[in-house]
Amino acid sequence: MSALIIHAHPVPDSLNRALFIAAQEGLTAGDDRPAAASLCDGDDPTSADLADVDTLAFVYPTWWGGPPSILLDWVGRRLGPWIDSTPTEPSPLTSVRDLVAITTHGSPRMLNVLTGEPGRRLFGRSVRGLCAPDCRWHWLAYYGIDAENAETRTAFVSGLPDQLRSIHH
Repeated sequence: MSALIIHAHPVPDSLNRALFIAAQEGLTAGDDRPAAASLCDGDDPTSADLADVDTLAFVYPTWWGGPPSILLDWVGRRLGPWIDSTPTEPSPLTSVRDLVAITTHGSPRMLNVLTGEPGRRLFGRSVRGLCAPDCRWHWLAYYGIDAENAETRTAFVSGLPDQLRSIHH
């Protein structure tokens, strides 16, 4: 089993970076650490990097209602041909059996639901459609962080590895 985590947040000491590190811990299987790519650090996973990945996780903040532009750019460049048209070659995600989005929202859940949650739709519908037919979809969202305290944030981060271990078995 192999996992790849794609991270999209520019601040090294952010809550989102802590989630990225927690995701790496949670998707480690035995001595096998997941591949980890931080788009803001210049990493740029290619189609070849996606081959044989069975768990693909995205860690990103929700800004202005959706994923950051650097992540949207990556999805467009690396997956866009399969989302937007019918290429002759198979999707690079056909081995993905678990698709995970880990995101933070400053606003409350209900407000995000009312706006349609573009990130949830992008990954849960468009990207998931490129994965294995039996791919399981996991949406791990932390809503309302602007109104939360440090203890609640710490609890969310510290609980993430166990959530991911139950997914990646």
